[in-house]
Amino acid sequence: DLSESVKSVYKSKMKQGQFLGAFAPYGYIKDPEDRHKLIIDNEAAKVVKKIYQLYMEGLGVQKIRNRLYEEGIPTPTIYKTNHQSLNYSNPQISNLNRQYGFWASGTIKKILTNETYTGSVVQGRERKVSYKSKKIAQVPKSEWYVVPNCHEPIITKEDFEFVQKIMHEKRREKKHKYMEPFLYSGKVFCKNCGSKMTRAVGRKGQSYLYCQV
Repeated sequence: DLSESVKSVYKSKMKQGQFLGAFAPYGYIKDPEDRHKLIIDNEAAKVVKKIYQLYMEGLGVQKIRNRLYEEGIPTPTIYKTNHQSLNYSNPQISNLNRQYGFWASGTIKKILTNETYTGSVVQGRERKVSYKSKKIAQVPKSEWYVVPNCHEPIITKEDFEFVQKIMHEKRREKKHKYMEPFLYSGKVFCKNCGSKMTRAVGRKGQSYLYCQV
């Protein structure tokens, strides 16, 4: 009963657009006068804008990641760890990583798909399976709490939607490419056991064959 009561209070606050996260998303900080409201962190916001701009100019996630590293721009985790005013801590970050952090492709994609940058508060993406368990389950997008115009945007809604459209088209092209009939399908057999070889596609899109036996 207590668990359900707490959930009810949280849901009510989410519907009102109150930010309930422990730490603000990269590009924002919590308002000192209202911890449930976000305000722009100008230094980090410049990087967010740069990522969107590079993507709209045609650079892929990998190239953007490399560009940020080459320019010595710290990753979000390192940035927040090094700024004591953000009150962020992560015991898994070593001194070496704090100085030479590499941008991950997943981090770039997360920034490019985060609607928070348009001024909306987006919450309820995950939830605990039960109060007895620490397991976290992903929530369908249709059940998220999205409240627009809660804080100053870093990215315009038009640019955000444009980026989503590009990413959707790229995923569709990639999926279509992998669904094309393979030239040697059913024609190549393992030298040792004689079973059919299976096709696999690597991270960079290269195809290769292997034996499952």
